[in-house]
Amino acid sequence: MPRCSLIALVLAHVTLAALAGCTLGGLLDPGGALDDEEAAMRAMRADVEPRTLVEEQLLACVMAAGAAAELAGAQDFITRGTVDVRGGAPSYDDQPADELVLREEGHDTRYRIDALAISQVDSLGVVLLHDHEIRARVIREDAFDLDLVSERNNDALERSAEGIFEEDDVTYELELDEEGSATSEIDGDLVRYQSNERTTSLVTADRLEVEIEEDEDYILIISEHAYENRTTVTTLEATVAGKRLSLDEGRVRRSFVDSAPTEPEFWAETEGALELDGAVVGELAFNDGSGGAYEIVLELEGDDEVLERWTP
Repeated sequence: MPRCSLIALVLAHVTLAALAGCTLGGLLDPGGALDDEEAAMRAMRADVEPRTLVEEQLLACVMAAGAAAELAGAQDFITRGTVDVRGGAPSYDDQPADELVLREEGHDTRYRIDALAISQVDSLGVVLLHDHEIRARVIREDAFDLDLVSERNNDALERSAEGIFEEDDVTYELELDEEGSATSEIDGDLVRYQSNERTTSLVTADRLEVEIEEDEDYILIISEHAYENRTTVTTLEATVAGKRLSLDEGRVRRSFVDSAPTEPEFWAETEGALELDGAVVGELAFNDGSGGAYEIVLELEGDDEVLERWTP
């Protein structure tokens, strides 16, 4: 079990990226016409939303099983029963016997866990960076039903996701495969971790097909504080309501200290042109948003649309 309070992390409901603006489903009027900017946003969100969902639910699966163990006074993960974090003090019940249910305000998430093992860590936020094995089906009514596999062994990562997710009564099918390698060094109180991961994914729905290839470089240095740099390079080919769109090696850069966004000059190196039939329809950019939020946006002729929002 990790040396951290999993109950507290469940209650905090860690989210990797808060998405703002319209959703995938909200941009589609079934059978209707889409203008160029709406088609552009649908293509970009078909990349951002599934990637965020997969990482969030892998981490939430670990959190829920750890919280169940902590509430039950067990030493090992508990993968069956119900963790209820609504209202007052969190509680655990040993039913149902065939899955783990995380009950939160407004929704339940069901985890059918086939394998769950993680390395000893001081912070749950880095658990996916260390050796682990997670195999689970994750289900939330009217939201998603995904088979997830994530395995890191001796710094080699293999990950996959397959299933459906829903937005505004539109059902999307997702196929995602990821592989990568990592190195780590420990020098006294200084820990340095570096990884490179390549992801291919396909998102389809009525009148939408988006193929994505991504390469991500990640650096984490831990001393008195945790310093993170993450660079994602994305190539995308999409057909949305008959419109063909492409993004060739768009780059998004992010920097954090103790999980809070920082170094706006690093974020400002975000760039990339989304083209529709060879003409630029939108550009990736960084926006230092209101309230100190850092935003990755798609700049359009109309209002900029937020793809990611990170808050201090």
